[in-house]
Amino acid sequence: MSRNIFIAVSTGQNVANLPPILELAEKGDRVLWVESRVAREQGWTAGARLVLEGYKIGELAPPLEVDEINNPIEVASRLGCREDVVAEIKGGASLFIVANGGHKLTPIGLIKAFDKHKPTILYGDDRPAVLHVFRDGLGGSPETMPYSRHRLDLSDILRASGYAVPSGTEQPIKLWPANRHLSPPNESYGVDAERTASIHDQHHLWGLAEARPGEPVTFDRAVARLHESEMVGFVKAASQLASRLRKLKVRDVSSLETIPERARNEARAAFNAASRLVSSAQLAEGRGGLVAPDTKIGTVFEEAVARRLLAWLAGKEGLDRGAQSVWWNVNVASTAEPGTIAAQFDLLIVLKNGLLLHIECKSVAADQKDLDARLLNLQRAGSRLARMAVCAPIYTQFSGEPWFEHYHAFRAKVEGLRDIPFLPMTLPGQPASYRRKDGDGVRKIPCATFEEAVERFVRPYIPDP
Repeated sequence: MSRNIFIAVSTGQNVANLPPILELAEKGDRVLWVESRVAREQGWTAGARLVLEGYKIGELAPPLEVDEINNPIEVASRLGCREDVVAEIKGGASLFIVANGGHKLTPIGLIKAFDKHKPTILYGDDRPAVLHVFRDGLGGSPETMPYSRHRLDLSDILRASGYAVPSGTEQPIKLWPANRHLSPPNESYGVDAERTASIHDQHHLWGLAEARPGEPVTFDRAVARLHESEMVGFVKAASQLASRLRKLKVRDVSSLETIPERARNEARAAFNAASRLVSSAQLAEGRGGLVAPDTKIGTVFEEAVARRLLAWLAGKEGLDRGAQSVWWNVNVASTAEPGTIAAQFDLLIVLKNGLLLHIECKSVAADQKDLDARLLNLQRAGSRLARMAVCAPIYTQFSGEPWFEHYHAFRAKVEGLRDIPFLPMTLPGQPASYRRKDGDGVRKIPCATFEEAVERFVRPYIPDP
């Protein structure tokens, strides 16, 4: 039985090669990887190879090595010498060239090497998520189709990039298309307007308090202000430090240089713990008689966004033409350091072309450095074409509340960034705009609904019917 042969160029974004291959490949098909020197040195092919092995797609070994991937003449010359590929074609195998990898000139070399064999050329687009199939080489127009066959999903995409969801940690929840019905919410946040505003009022007052300056906080005053468990934990840590220092038999403490490094590390840890405890006590005194908020706003906000996204997904026909799945609360670690969480993603939309769309839920402020770092982690775990949007509350009927100004300013900051869209979390039926002073006048600021904003974020990736 003849098998298909796929030729693909190894890149640092190998997930781009996988959807075109998996859409048309059968079990037993093989891939010939074209590797540059950098690809060989950095092991770019390893993750994609593991993914394909999971689908029973092998490799035509060894990979083709080229010094200059952007030189079509060298690529064509080296490929033309691969007699095993020619033998497969003569034996009846169909040849497919994946044009997603390498530089702009790379596909020219791939096509030139096998032009006389009339290879089928594949190119996976990013927006919308479609596959262009040139069945007669470059001799005819492409057939453009949505992905409908492959099952490439989150775990495969992470594996291709050298990441995984670590075992032993909280596992992500697949919201869609599993028709997941979340348990009833513990809070009416995001649905009941007054309760939502009340939670923000509590957190705003709690956050306004500052550490009270003045005399140092004594142990007894800290006991009076902090939770007992914090003080018990500190006493235990102090006792353990004293015990370890005795075991180290530190004799000369005339200067820091005479204290052994292990003892200094123990002292450093104890000092930092004590410093944090004092800061907490000072802040508790500054808050005086304020009662701590009874709801963790970050938790209820993220849950409310997940529910709204799930409801939007349920009402969108044809979404499965471009989207593969949607996940909530995804923790990932690199395979090199499986015990360390490298990134956390609130809501991930997996597209059928292998791209990830992340909705970062923010109930508190974040600066550009933090957002840039989160986008970088997303692109490392997925690909450089992965995108992130930031979602924060914009409850227009409460635009006169003190806490609303914080979110208005945050919205303006995010909307000033080039690559990160802003998604307002809105309340059902809220006003479509709010007002803010602008010089000597008042400016009316429109606010789309959450669903309208998500539509704008996701729709460009979904093929038309």
